[in-house]
Amino acid sequence: MSDFDQEAKLHGAFAAFRAESIEDVAPAGTDAVRATVRHQRRVRSTALGVLALALIAVPVAAYATLTGDPNGPPPATPGSTAPATVVVETPSPTPSPSASRDPGVRLTKADLENATIDIQPWNPASTWGKKCATGQVKLTNGTDGPLSEQRNGIRLAADHLAYTDVDHDGSTETLVAFTCGQQAVDSQVLALHKAADGTVETVGLVVATAARSLGQVGLTDDMVASVRGIEGTPEGDVRVEVADAAGCCGFSEETPQRQWRTYTWKDGAFRQTGGPTRFGLNPHFTDLAIETASTTPDGTLTVKVRNKGPVATPFFVYLTGMDIVSATGCVREPNVQPPICGADSLAAGATVTLAIKVTGTTAAEAQVGINVGKGGEGGSLWQDTDFTNNIAKVTPPKS
Repeated sequence: MSDFDQEAKLHGAFAAFRAESIEDVAPAGTDAVRATVRHQRRVRSTALGVLALALIAVPVAAYATLTGDPNGPPPATPGSTAPATVVVETPSPTPSPSASRDPGVRLTKADLENATIDIQPWNPASTWGKKCATGQVKLTNGTDGPLSEQRNGIRLAADHLAYTDVDHDGSTETLVAFTCGQQAVDSQVLALHKAADGTVETVGLVVATAARSLGQVGLTDDMVASVRGIEGTPEGDVRVEVADAAGCCGFSEETPQRQWRTYTWKDGAFRQTGGPTRFGLNPHFTDLAIETASTTPDGTLTVKVRNKGPVATPFFVYLTGMDIVSATGCVREPNVQPPICGADSLAAGATVTLAIKVTGTTAAEAQVGINVGKGGEGGSLWQDTDFTNNIAKVTPPKS
């Protein structure tokens, strides 16, 4: 068929369409209404058919253009996998901070020193934790009161402040450590936020010390004995530097092993998500023990010492109610009271017997004690893990 024949047919089709349309314009009566409805249905059906043909023709034409195949793509076979549908999603709006929080507020030392803090339970196995307050605790100048034999005060460790949004709600939390006890203290790290009314609320406990006491850490491999540092990450995680030993009484900073551990807020609680989970054996700890101790009437003190720990350790013995004249196996330290006799390194598992010439005093009874010796740059490097076997009572010789 020639182009002219096609054009003639198109002109004929349009002429017929115009004639039909003219007949439908403003007819009279109910027949006219029916005719109008029939005509609108025909037009709508025609339009939908044209649209369907267009939707089919477009991908076929594109396929022919890209592949050179005028026949179009092959039909889909039953059971074949359909192409993935691309869905354009509208980004969800960023959630706004809770109405009870001030976004971006960072609690300062001044905010916390006289605040009421929801203190979490302390380590129930420790000496200090049994005496420390929990729940809503009112601080005054960073503490809940003076230390005493009956109770141990809670202290704000303001040098450990850090910040991050732990629960990803647009509000910044403050990370801070609180301590309880004297000398070798218990610690807990809390995540806090400031409510709209100015009160300080506890989000959760990040980590707390778990060692039973200073004298029972070092040989274990999973107990946190102290907190040394806190950091908040841009991702909302909390990094805490923990150690396997707490400082006390000539304690050297060389003694504890330190680790950075990462904690993440998940399902309403902080859980460790990074860093080591256990401590290895600390080479600075041992367990010295006095196995036997006795005196003779002529003033000879015999002391049998065993190193029950895993590492070689220097040690010394100290006397109460007696003075040292001379010794075999240890050396008297001059001008030291109570009298001290120091010994060289004792191998792990080894035993040594000391013979010390002593004189008695006016004391009704005497004691001999043992402790680990000095070493390292900080002085008292090694630590004893069990002091219950470090003292023995003896009968003092006559003066």
